[in-house]
Amino acid sequence: MALSKTAIVQGLQGIVGGANVITDEKELQQSSIDRLRLYEDVHGVFTRPIPAAVVMARSTQHVAEVLKYANKSRINVVARTGRTATEGGLETAVANSIVLDGSGMNGILKIDTYNMQATAQCGVCLQTLEDEVRKHGLTTGHSPQSKPIAQMGGLVATRSIGQFSTLYGGIEDMVVGLEAVFADGTITRIKNVPRRAVGPDIRHVVIGNEGALCYITEVTVKLFPYLPQNNVRRLHAEKHAHGLRGAAQGDGRGLPPLRCPPVRSAGRRLPLLEVRGEG
Repeated sequence: MALSKTAIVQGLQGIVGGANVITDEKELQQSSIDRLRLYEDVHGVFTRPIPAAVVMARSTQHVAEVLKYANKSRINVVARTGRTATEGGLETAVANSIVLDGSGMNGILKIDTYNMQATAQCGVCLQTLEDEVRKHGLTTGHSPQSKPIAQMGGLVATRSIGQFSTLYGGIEDMVVGLEAVFADGTITRIKNVPRRAVGPDIRHVVIGNEGALCYITEVTVKLFPYLPQNNVRRLHAEKHAHGLRGAAQGDGRGLPPLRCPPVRSAGRRLPLLEVRGEG
């Protein structure tokens, strides 16, 4: 028999404490959607099933205990961190679900300048991490448009890419190791090693799972030298096809294209090819 909303809330309060369980009706409504349904939020008309509570996890153990409770009680869980999703991945499909929010797990655990790696909890904002590693002359190399607000757990869970992904790779190329919690509350850790030579790379079971298989609580990513002297060069082309051809040719010569957006020039829209190279 399904638990009532009241029973679910009481159970969660017993696990993480009352201060970490949000039951405000407005917050629950907003937590039933993501930015795909921003129109609903703006006009206060919510059409998705409303969750029972939002749980603000403060530790990996919190995540494990909540998932164990939900698994035992057959309660749907929506995993989230920065709330920047735009494709419906954070919508609640079933009434009285639990929205498990890891944004409060926001500690940068280690910046290893020797091995050029950084370890952060799932709720660390990418911009915050970038600002910290820049102090050491390093960069994460990851720059999606959501950089100021996106958080590490969500970036890995959604297999994020960004403006510099043709140069540094997508987030899946940057992840060295991670910690995650499976639906039954089991905590697993994938070690921080540079590569794996035996069997499948199990990082890719976790990366991009969007909360369907596990909840990512900690991530270790590669770092790169920050070289601001490597200027971004902008080239104009008469046609978009010419810009794309130039991007392919530049990539083959070691000048990976960053983007090829249209810009206005003397009243016309022209493709602008941006590449990064020495000089």
